[in-house]
Amino acid sequence: MRTRLSIALRFTLFAMLVVAAAASCRLFDFGSLQVVSYSPSADQLASLQGVTIQIRFNKSVNQSVTAQAFSVTANGSVLPGKVSWADDRTLLFTPFEPLQTGISYTMALTTQAEDINGVDLNAPFAHTFSTKTSYTRPTVLSASPADHASVSDQLSPITIAFSEAMSASTVESAFSISPSVTGLFSMSTDGTTLTFTPTQALQWQTQYAVTVGTGAADLQGNTLGAAFTTHFNVGTSTTQPTILSIKSTGTDAIALASPPTVTSGWEATDGFVITFSEPVQTSSAIGAVTISPSVQPTIQEQNTQSTTTLTYTFANRLAWGTTYSLSIASGVLDTQGNASTQSYAYYFNVNGTATQPPLVAGVYFLTNPATVFPTSGSPGTPVYQALSPNGTLSLDSTDFPPAATVPTETYFDLYFNVASGATLDPLAVGRAFSTNVTNNAVAITQVAVQIYTTNPTSPPIESPEPSLGAGQVLSRVYVDLTVNGSSTPGTQLGGVVTLELATSLVDSLGNALAQQYLLPLNSP
Repeated sequence: MRTRLSIALRFTLFAMLVVAAAASCRLFDFGSLQVVSYSPSADQLASLQGVTIQIRFNKSVNQSVTAQAFSVTANGSVLPGKVSWADDRTLLFTPFEPLQTGISYTMALTTQAEDINGVDLNAPFAHTFSTKTSYTRPTVLSASPADHASVSDQLSPITIAFSEAMSASTVESAFSISPSVTGLFSMSTDGTTLTFTPTQALQWQTQYAVTVGTGAADLQGNTLGAAFTTHFNVGTSTTQPTILSIKSTGTDAIALASPPTVTSGWEATDGFVITFSEPVQTSSAIGAVTISPSVQPTIQEQNTQSTTTLTYTFANRLAWGTTYSLSIASGVLDTQGNASTQSYAYYFNVNGTATQPPLVAGVYFLTNPATVFPTSGSPGTPVYQALSPNGTLSLDSTDFPPAATVPTETYFDLYFNVASGATLDPLAVGRAFSTNVTNNAVAITQVAVQIYTTNPTSPPIESPEPSLGAGQVLSRVYVDLTVNGSSTPGTQLGGVVTLELATSLVDSLGNALAQQYLLPLNSP
């Protein structure tokens, strides 16, 4: 009886233990969850043909929990994919993209994986397999520009040549340039040469450092053993530009004298040409030039990037008799960014003989027209009166009877100094000439204009007084003149007779009278 009771008691106790174990798997360990096999099991794969990723456990697992504990990484980055089950203890992983060569893959399980009874994985699991076909590190073979070379292009491309095909993304990430410059990357078709093309101009007279860090990797994931650095300079010249000459654009090409000397003989129609010792940046050169008094120029080279000359012309003539200053500030940049260190201030006077405006040198009045133009008999010798501002206009009653019913014919001789080779047109003088009379003292009507470039002879042309000088033109303005009298017979009215010449008077070379000419005269 004791034996049977003992057996029954033992059976009862065992049953209780089973029930308790079922209620809490954590209280009793009926054998830990373990990985018994995995694929691929090799560390190095010679081929990707038929490769599957799977893990086999020693017993049935909680599939949802275990799937969450599982992961695959490729070179440290999570590999997207799908977990499925071949049976209750075999996990399969299918990547969304096929496996690639040259990659280190790691399959891993954390201890959160558990069997169907909730028993955890006995230890974390990880296995790395590589699809690399080579473990040789790449090297940099060369760089362009070469180390410590100088370039003359502000957008010079930078190329790095490697010993083998590289992963473009890793090389671009590992590439840096100092000072920083924006640019675009491109990789050669064989993957061995990276080109960086600046989209921002490099700075002149500056040294740049180009570095490729150790993160640059070949297609097998092998990285550079050491960072690579090269240097280059922007600018092959350090010579500052200077001014070689400044000349007028006229046929004589007058060269400006060294300051502070004032260059004479400049024509009103002339521009100037600045010649530099080497090509300069056009905008920099234009910005350095100042003309005073200010004039609006047209610059022939203004739409070019670089030039050795600046040619200035002017739509309007320069002011006759004016001294202009031409200043050129320092800081003019050549095409490699070297700045001029000298400033200049030149001076020129607009008094060239070819653009001298007509200038009234003297005015004479024929005072004895009755003798010169007699109604009968031979003409006598003309008598001339030199007219001066606010002087008296002699109107003797013998020759100019007051209140005469018939006007007296006489003339004014106007002497002009004109530009070399210029003359005057009689119509131009006639349009520009006028008279203004106060108190109705006289009536003057213009009849005709005659132009002489040499002394006229007599007869029938009356000789002027004085004789024409060099560079002078005589304009003889014939008028009908009537003297008005007062209520007392034979008494002349007093007033002011003003001779006028308008600035519309232009000589044959296009030179205009510099300013309106006024000659006020007292008339008794």
